[in-house]
Amino acid sequence: MALIIVLSILILVIGTVFVFMYLWWKNFGKHLFKMVKDLQNLQNNAPGMPKLPNMGDLQQQMRAFSDIVKKMNKK
Repeated sequence: MALIIVLSILILVIGTVFVFMYLWWKNFGKHLFKMVKDLQNLQNNAPGMPKLPNMGDLQQQMRAFSDIVKKMNKK
């Protein structure tokens, strides 16, 4: 009997987490990826600015971001 109660509570908790994750994705996740794409397009169209690297390599992306910030501070 106790096992059934524990498993029921676990299923409710997991279901609630998935519902909140779905709602978060629906409201913010799509906008986040759209913002990243727009940022890459902005970088591709801006003269004198280096292109952002592929989003798969985080270290390369952070190096490029720090280079961009350094160039902005020099101007």
